[in-house]
Amino acid sequence: IVSGQIAVNDGTIRGGDGGDVPPPVGDANGGAGGNVFVFAGPEEPGMLINRGLLRAGDGGRGFNGGPGGDLALLATSLLVIDGGTQQAGAGGAGDGDNGGSNGEDGAATVAGATIWNNGEVTQATDGFAFTILGPASRVLAPGARVLVPFIFLNRGVNNDAYSLIWSNSAKWPLENLPDRVNIAALRFGVLLVDTRLPRDLALGDQTMLRLSARSQGDPRLANDRAVRLRVGGATTLHLPLVGRNTQLQPTPAVPNPPTGVQNERIFMSTLFR
Repeated sequence: IVSGQIAVNDGTIRGGDGGDVPPPVGDANGGAGGNVFVFAGPEEPGMLINRGLLRAGDGGRGFNGGPGGDLALLATSLLVIDGGTQQAGAGGAGDGDNGGSNGEDGAATVAGATIWNNGEVTQATDGFAFTILGPASRVLAPGARVLVPFIFLNRGVNNDAYSLIWSNSAKWPLENLPDRVNIAALRFGVLLVDTRLPRDLALGDQTMLRLSARSQGDPRLANDRAVRLRVGGATTLHLPLVGRNTQLQPTPAVPNPPTGVQNERIFMSTLFR
């Protein structure tokens, strides 16, 4: 995720490709391509300029190919495409000879109050419009805490609220799932689902957690997004790094850090705009 009052890309921002499964693939699926999200605003000037390449990652090869990553660009004021390229990731190749399938291509979303696309100017006119983005899968241990980010893009010119309905294919008893989220016009919000897997699950158990959202401003509009939750071994949660302070004194808990490693303090920011 790249976010700021002004976002300018003159080079390349690319999501990582999903991992390939080496032959023989068996029933292992390819990894999901990495997503690329670039947002400008809401503080003025809220301008995003792309003169380079913005591309999500491709899905990996496997029995079933991994899904391609999603690409999303959102500017609260002006989005300028000046010879730049925006691409979602391609789905990975599957083992069709043995019943597998190719992964789905990622989706591309481009939105702004005003869009200048190589000389062609368009204005946002939809009163209500929204998109949901999120990860393809999570691998966790039984009883582990689940943190799943769903990104809501309000592409409309009106503030909106969305009613949320949750389901999961294996009927796992998941708690603390929100039922509503509010997003201002031409803004985005990260809905961070915070729940916990049951403790009595076995290695390989899985479910599809599906979020269905409906606009309250225009109830005819609905979108859904699903993420696969699968039980694996013990995992490590990697949180996004926002800032780093390497000038701190060694802490009493680690009196002798390994050579070449500095004590760090990591700062997190809430991703609501």
